[in-house]
Amino acid sequence: MTVIWLTGLPGTGKSTIAHAVMAQAKERGEADGLRLLELDAIRKYITPNPAYTEEERAIVYRALATMTYLLAQEGKHVVVDATDNTGTGRQAARELLSGVTGFHVVSLICDDATRQAWEEARGTQLYSRAKAGMPNVPGATGRYVKEKHPSLTIATDTLAPPDAASAIRKLFNETQGDQPT
Repeated sequence: MTVIWLTGLPGTGKSTIAHAVMAQAKERGEADGLRLLELDAIRKYITPNPAYTEEERAIVYRALATMTYLLAQEGKHVVVDATDNTGTGRQAARELLSGVTGFHVVSLICDDATRQAWEEARGTQLYSRAKAGMPNVPGATGRYVKEKHPSLTIATDTLAPPDAASAIRKLFNETQGDQPT
């Protein structure tokens, strides 16, 4: 099994790319063995009224890493869509999945103006709120720990989502010669 963790600052296109990976798997009839874990959706259940503190984020990311591990143990390929601003979730997943499955981190990057425009278009107003003083916004008023050695780095402001998804799907083959089925 293969786990692909998409990371990047808010607005780099993690959700868009994750959904493109899922759409391609569905088009190929390979979606049954592939699961998508979207932090934005999961967070609503773990912390319905998030404060976005470092402690709360650590709990949420450890829970996400555990969910990833459990799905991989069930024989599922997993795509994780999560910023993971401190890297604690990626590290927890890496440790949990050691020897169980292939684990890849894909870093998504784009220029600041594009990233902020995309995030604002999503309706979050995240960067506007950061400018108004909202604390702990990764890349604005909070820290973001970049992956030191990502399996792949994608510039989402220059690569279209379907092409980025195709590049990510190649990691399934490179890991174990396996594709979601």
